Amino acid sequence: MFSANIFVPDCEVSLEFYRVVFGATVVQKNFNVESGYKSARLKINNINFAIADENTQLGFKSPLSLGGVPLCFKVELDDVLEWDVTPTSCTPKLVSGVEKCIQKALEMGGEIVSPSTNQNPILMSEDGMQFCNIKDPFGFVWSICRKQQEGISIDTSSSMRARA
Repeated sequence: MFSANIFVPDCEVSLEFYRVVFGATVVQKNFNVESGYKSARLKINNINFAIADENTQLGFKSPLSLGGVPLCFKVELDDVLEWDVTPTSCTPKLVSGVEKCIQKALEMGGEIVSPSTNQNPILMSEDGMQFCNIKDPFGFVWSICRKQQEGISIDTSSSMRARA
């Protein structure tokens, strides 16, 4: 089993970002009132990882303190079923999970990073994977991905293209 343990400037703020943007669930939360130290174990798509407050005196630094980090986390997301509801109808549509995640990340202080751009956030890899690279407010880069599925039509005409 593999699990990442990452150091962030503020565990509580980071926990909320990962919960809202990636749908992370909290497995365990350790917020020590006396010391002020905070850590948590989270799960995204059944993969466990831990976050903890950085402690620069002990050498546990976040990417913001280090000026970057030489890695990228990859998260594959499922598509989202949404409903167009009008007074006379209720129609289901499948929406790209990548696009929904990008919207949430930007709303919560994330930014699109290379090779993605604000004008062209969702790219297609040679193997048919839709992806967008997002830097979270804590300095970590996340490659948000969706594998192309034959025979399924996804609505990608909405807001991401409109941002340009």
